[in-house]
Amino acid sequence: MFQFETPGFRLFVNRPVSRYAEDLGMMKIKLLLFSCLFLSMAACQSKPKNDFAQLKTGMFKNEVLGIMGSPQRTQRWHGMDRWTYIYFDDSDRNEKEVHFAEGRATYVGASYAPPVSAEQQDRIFEAQNLEIEKQFALQREEARKARQYFPAYEDDVRGTNEIRYVPSYEPLQ
Repeated sequence: MFQFETPGFRLFVNRPVSRYAEDLGMMKIKLLLFSCLFLSMAACQSKPKNDFAQLKTGMFKNEVLGIMGSPQRTQRWHGMDRWTYIYFDDSDRNEKEVHFAEGRATYVGASYAPPVSAEQQDRIFEAQNLEIEKQFALQREEARKARQYFPAYEDDVRGTNEIRYVPSYEPLQ
């Protein structure tokens, strides 16, 4: 007889201790078989490359989630969502994106790459800024020249540069 006792709990079992050792061995075997089964089912998942090929523009978000699962990265910009899926095919890293507008996929494909690199875009903006600065410099020069002539124009309009009729006063007697 086996007896196990802790405060508030008492266990009596009529089996010999060796019988529990056999049950423990069976539990280990069951646990090992369950682990092997779980790992083999996890290995049977389809490749993300094949799953991604099923996606099409116009699909709803829940349909994409059903096929691909949760994305590794999400972004929201100007009312549009961008989901990024990253997976490895052999030793190659692949990054695919799905763009959504109003809940529907509008773009499905490789990561968006801008047509111009950041350095090239900086050079373009710098050239545009120089052109704008030249235009402002010309406008400032024209305004400066106009200010030279402004007082003469003001005098012409007011008539301060001309002799006006001045009445002659005769003293009163």
